[in-house]
Amino acid sequence: MGKFLHPQEIEVWYILPVIRRELAFAMKRKGLTGKRIADLLGVSAAAVSHYFSNKRAKEIALKERIKEHINDMAEEIIKQPVMIIPYTQAILKMFWDDGIVCDLHKEHYKDLPEDCERCMLHE
Repeated sequence: MGKFLHPQEIEVWYILPVIRRELAFAMKRKGLTGKRIADLLGVSAAAVSHYFSNKRAKEIALKERIKEHINDMAEEIIKQPVMIIPYTQAILKMFWDDGIVCDLHKEHYKDLPEDCERCMLHE
């Protein structure tokens, strides 16, 4: 049995950085500075720089509808920074709905059965 990863670890290590990266690019397109983006996302300016230079969170290719949703939410987060948590949660739900979290979980924890739906048992 390999190292067990909780799905929440997949979210934290892989998905949240991708969401932040896409938000950072969307905010940059709207004219924000790296420092302002870092403040809004709650990360360091170095993290934002790594997003822009493709040194962080580049492993997951996003579907166009998720990118569009993130772009729309970036505008709202700029207007109301406190909304970053509910908007991030909404984006994260899209990753769950599309099976991306499960796919990453299976990729990083080889002992899960192919038809695993354990995370969904609580529904």
